[in-house]
Amino acid sequence: MLKSALDFSGTTGGIGNRMISWKKTHLLGFIITIFLAIQGLAQNPVNLSAKLEPTQLKPGDKAKFVITVALDPGWHLYSIAQKPPPRSTKIALEEGGAFIQEGTLIAPKAKTAFDPNFQIDTETYEGMVNFTIPVRVKPDTMPGATKAVAKITFQVCNDTQCLPPRTRPLEVDAMIAQAALAATPSPTVSPSPSPSISPSPSPSASPSPSPSPSVSPTPSPSPSPVPFETLGTESTIP
Repeated sequence: MLKSALDFSGTTGGIGNRMISWKKTHLLGFIITIFLAIQGLAQNPVNLSAKLEPTQLKPGDKAKFVITVALDPGWHLYSIAQKPPPRSTKIALEEGGAFIQEGTLIAPKAKTAFDPNFQIDTETYEGMVNFTIPVRVKPDTMPGATKAVAKITFQVCNDTQCLPPRTRPLEVDAMIAQAALAATPSPTVSPSPSPSISPSPSPSASPSPSPSPSVSPTPSPSPSPVPFETLGTESTIP
């Protein structure tokens, strides 16, 4: 009976020791994981910046939201077309503000090479990389200061390690000017035709009165000589 008790005690002690060992192992693994995560977060081989071209805009104007990624030597960023398991780079404009995306993201040509971290060929960018988002100002945007906001999600690696994927917001300032008022066309006033004045017919010439035939006065007949006899004087001719 004593032997049985000792055996049971030994068995219980063995189980307890294994439980303690299991807990220590998992606790150590958890600590290592946290340490690596902190170390990864502490490493920052990426410098991000952004700008808007141009910054002075009017409602309806087009612009370029340019994101620049500067990588430390030896580090690379995966392309926008990279398939898993590496995390591809994704960039999107937040469209809740004054800007909307118009067109697809413009990215440089990626470099294809064997990746020792994933044991496959991958598409990557190195050095300084520019991504361009074509944008347009919403037509109903009020004039004044505003911001354009985009988010980039990426993963960077070197030849021996990869950092966890990260998402970073990027903001740029912009000034929206008053939209030019469309000139209201003044109504075309067609000139009213001046009343055509038909020439008044020249008064027809009244026929000139035909001259009255000149009436020559009828000459009075000369008195005929009266014979002396008529006069009662008798001429005596000796």
